[in-house]
Amino acid sequence: MEQDIKISIIDHFSAMDDIRRKPLHQLSEILTIVICAVIAGADSIVGVYKWSEQHENWLKKILTLPYGIPSHDTISRILSIMDPKEFEQAFVNWTNAVFQKTKGDIIPIDGKIVRGSYDKNSGVSAINVVGAYSTANKALLGHVKTETKSNEIIAIPELLSLLDINGCIITIDAIGCQTRIAADIVDKKGDYVLAVKDNQPNLHKEIINKFQSVSNSEKDNYKTEEQNRERYEIREYSVIDNIDKLNRIKDFKGCKAIGKVKSTRIINNETSTESRYFILSFKACASEFANCVRSHWRIENSVHWLLDVGFREDKSRIRKDNTPSNMSTIRRVALNMLKQEKTEKVGIENKRKIAGWNVNYLEKVLNIC
Repeated sequence: MEQDIKISIIDHFSAMDDIRRKPLHQLSEILTIVICAVIAGADSIVGVYKWSEQHENWLKKILTLPYGIPSHDTISRILSIMDPKEFEQAFVNWTNAVFQKTKGDIIPIDGKIVRGSYDKNSGVSAINVVGAYSTANKALLGHVKTETKSNEIIAIPELLSLLDINGCIITIDAIGCQTRIAADIVDKKGDYVLAVKDNQPNLHKEIINKFQSVSNSEKDNYKTEEQNRERYEIREYSVIDNIDKLNRIKDFKGCKAIGKVKSTRIINNETSTESRYFILSFKACASEFANCVRSHWRIENSVHWLLDVGFREDKSRIRKDNTPSNMSTIRRVALNMLKQEKTEKVGIENKRKIAGWNVNYLEKVLNIC
């Protein structure tokens, strides 16, 4: 049992630097305790300590714990002083070892604001976590922290530098439509589908004009229709790969096509229409393009929404030093583990409850049984 859990967790966190001078408790064992407690329903440092105190005998089956359970203050101090960047790298190393890379995997990249980390009294901004999600593995591959939404432009290249995206398709909303980001993706042998809006006004206008000037036969087209209660939606996807005469496109390394999505919504007999535009680094048919665009929202539905509903992340009042960033990484480790456990056909919130009630199920989540 001990060997199996080390493969999953401990080995990937044991290489992290421990800046304490004479630690009684191993850093990797403290992090394992916190991860187990969070999986089992703990949402605060007090909750982590109380859970570990109640499960000391079980924890001693998988950890050495020569000095027993670390105190509340020890756990709190570790999370507040631990380097978030190093922890983020360890998280990526763990996902690389656990999840098999799939050629053609669509990897959405998007940011999530941890709203509860905002502290008005001390002037500390809410942290923004930019993550990358594997739609093939249904798992978060990695993330980096940034202080503001606008800093995602800086955070995205940092996140890309951590990931192996060879043969994968990266999708990013308009904030990621930057020449450097496009070049970084191509240089790492990946492909991209980047949304284009008014933050790139000349490029945006050029693409709109191109779609308006070509005939329907010069585009590849694909249409979907959806009925959801009172809402009826038609999505028309179009791709043009004849883009040699577009000047602004040339600034984006590897760009080979442009795409358009026209969405027509009918709600209670009222009709609205919206058009969105994209650049692609590969010549896709319209149905492939549609799959990439629709897959981008999986990071919102399969990660961000679950963190708020299943882990109450936005309501977390953890704010001290590096603790909010490090706890955000721990929640994402826990989420990945809970999503991979398939025997219980319930949501993440109830899986956490079951793991808290039954250590046998917790062992299944940890993959140590």
